[in-house]
Amino acid sequence: MRHSLLTLLAGLCFVLTSCEPPQSDAGSKQFTGPITLSKHAQCRMDCRRIREEEIREILATGKENIRKSDPHGKPCPTKALEGWSSDQQHIRVIAAQCDQMIKIVTVIDLETDWECSCR
Repeated sequence: MRHSLLTLLAGLCFVLTSCEPPQSDAGSKQFTGPITLSKHAQCRMDCRRIREEEIREILATGKENIRKSDPHGKPCPTKALEGWSSDQQHIRVIAAQCDQMIKIVTVIDLETDWECSCR
C-alpha cells in the first residue's frame, strides 16, 4: 500500500510540474559581446514598444524557457529568455550567441497581442 501511494504521489508531482514551461537561471549568464538586432527583431521592438534597454534587462535577469530555446539551432543556438522589464512588460527575447556577438532574433510581449506587419 505504501509503495503504491508513493508511486501515485511521484506521478502527480511529475504531472503538476510538467505543466509549467521548464525554466533555468543559467541561460542569461552565458551571453557576451555586443548586441545586434535582426531586422525582424527591430520591427517587433518598434511595434511592441520594447526598447533596447529592456532587451538588456531580460538578457541580464531573464529566466530561460527551455521549451522555446533551440540549443542546436543553425547557424547559432538560440535561447529564449523571459522576464519583466522595468516598465512592467512581460517579455520573451530570443537571442543567439554567434561568435563574439549576441544576435537578437525576435522579441515578444507575452501579455499583449500587438498588431504587427513584420516579415
